Amino acid sequence: MRIILCTALLSVLASAFSDTSSTQFVPQERIFLSGKVGYFHPFSTTLQETVSGGADYQLSIDYRIWKFLCIFVSGDFFIKGGFSTGTHSSTTLWILPITVGIKTLWTIWHSKTLADVIVLYAALGPRYYFANARNKSPYVEPNDFASGFGGVGEAGMNYLHEHFLLNIFLSASFGSIHSQSSMPNIATPPTQVGGLIAGGGIGYCF
Repeated sequence: MRIILCTALLSVLASAFSDTSSTQFVPQERIFLSGKVGYFHPFSTTLQETVSGGADYQLSIDYRIWKFLCIFVSGDFFIKGGFSTGTHSSTTLWILPITVGIKTLWTIWHSKTLADVIVLYAALGPRYYFANARNKSPYVEPNDFASGFGGVGEAGMNYLHEHFLLNIFLSASFGSIHSQSSMPNIATPPTQVGGLIAGGGIGYCF
């Protein structure tokens, strides 16, 4: 899954460099600020059984460094309560991934006045996860903090009206987090925290 995702997105990003058509309209804005909300569906069966899916919130800033190429930094936040597997004790999990990556743009339509523009994009980048599980079970760590590396790919569409934008997107991520238990004879295996997110957002560009 990871290899297929990375290969497909790298091929898409590489095509941006080969597309030097002078007929494609290039938006003049260089900085894009956006806030997004989506539904997170985890790949891990452990997370599916513990907290299932839920709302994911994201803040992102993009900076266009070339005609159709941007660099971006984003932060997501997911928090959900549920029940631990086995003992079914109450637990609350939050996940905070920080991502830095590249994004390529394609203008597929614009109005005659250039006030309205529709842009498709594809993005790819590594991310670092921070996570914390607060457990009420006596058999596991009560406040279990973990972190680890991963990556994400995203495809979406922006509708720009003057300096405002509307967004829809679909992203797929992967990553394993590791924690060290302070409780004796308790082993904490790595946990997969990646998944699919579908949603939308609003933003401002200048």
